[in-house]
Amino acid sequence: MWLIRFLRFWRGTIEFQIEGKYLERFLNLAARARIPIWDGKREDTVFTGKTLIRKEAQLREIAEKVQIQWQEKSRFGAPKLRLRYGKRVGIVAGAAVLAFLLLFSEQFVWKIKVLGNEEVTDQQVIETAEQLGLKPGVLKNRLDVIRIADQITVQLEQVSWAAVNLLGTVAEIEIVERVMPPELLDEESPCNVVAGRAGQIVELEVYDGDRQVKIGDVVHQGQLIASGILEDKNGRTILMHARARAVVEYTQEESIEIPLSSKELVVTGNHQNSYRLLFGDFSIPLSLGKPSGSQFSSKKGLVETGVFQSNEAGEQYFYWVRNKALTLFGVPLPVSLQIQQYIPVQETELSLTEAQAKKSALLKLEEIQRRMENQDIMVVKRELQASVRKNSYVLQASLLCQEEVAQETEIQMELSEEKP
Repeated sequence: MWLIRFLRFWRGTIEFQIEGKYLERFLNLAARARIPIWDGKREDTVFTGKTLIRKEAQLREIAEKVQIQWQEKSRFGAPKLRLRYGKRVGIVAGAAVLAFLLLFSEQFVWKIKVLGNEEVTDQQVIETAEQLGLKPGVLKNRLDVIRIADQITVQLEQVSWAAVNLLGTVAEIEIVERVMPPELLDEESPCNVVAGRAGQIVELEVYDGDRQVKIGDVVHQGQLIASGILEDKNGRTILMHARARAVVEYTQEESIEIPLSSKELVVTGNHQNSYRLLFGDFSIPLSLGKPSGSQFSSKKGLVETGVFQSNEAGEQYFYWVRNKALTLFGVPLPVSLQIQQYIPVQETELSLTEAQAKKSALLKLEEIQRRMENQDIMVVKRELQASVRKNSYVLQASLLCQEEVAQETEIQMELSEEKP
């Protein structure tokens, strides 16, 4: 859409008005002659529209042929600007220099962004990248992004994977953090085996160590399952690395509440578009039309959606914001176009039957069970009880779960010196 608007601006546009009885005949002849007309509006015998400047003469001839009055309302676009500023060499030269600078600056990295990090800070990643040669102001064709990404994973222990993407003048460093496994005790370290959570033991295998519980016993979290401290026949204490496997069974209660009536946003009108030109951290509005009270970031690559309330009359709008990188003859420019769309919405009451609410509650319960399975918790039985309370469908689920809970803990030795 923006490309069509640019071409119309470059070729020049004229807004006209015609008046008469034979408007349909005029429009049919224009369509037959393949003359583009857009933004047309008709009121009784008056029609207003827009066309290209170079098609004006043809439309005037058609208007005379069908005996309707022609009136030019306004002209705009590049031809008008060229006519006004064509003899001002300074402006033309300045525009040429600006275009050259934009193209030239696109060959450099001016900003570094870090994505996907939680534990590792942006500063740690950026400092490591700068040590590897990726810093603001560096030429893009001098960067070996594959080597830089590999070195980031080597130098930062918390990073398991990294990629460097050059998007215009921005270098995006995308990382995946390493999931650090729990520290394992070596086979020589003396340790006990304890229960990681409470429950009734249903499976138990002790490979090494002194068994402290049996199948059917109820254990609490941290309780000793197998001891690494033994005593030999001579009464001497022996320390060893205890090893065991223990599965406990326990009940987990889940309560899922689904409202039988709720409010939903329904579209009530046509959308509005607003455009901004982004250059680094700066933005230039290209259109006036967004509702008051809407404030969005101008950062490149941002994709944002949500609902906000206008400052004017308390109207609600659904909005989305999307940024598009711009190119010139296939060359990326250090500018991008931000498109903001606003759709008026209104809250409407939505009602559910008990059957619909039950289906929704069961789907949520299945999601809970899948999440538990991902944590190696097995649901062996479930009991469901449903009721309606305060205009809500409530599903009570009693889940009988089994989980492997054996955890090795190092035996802390306290040494004391005997005083004479």
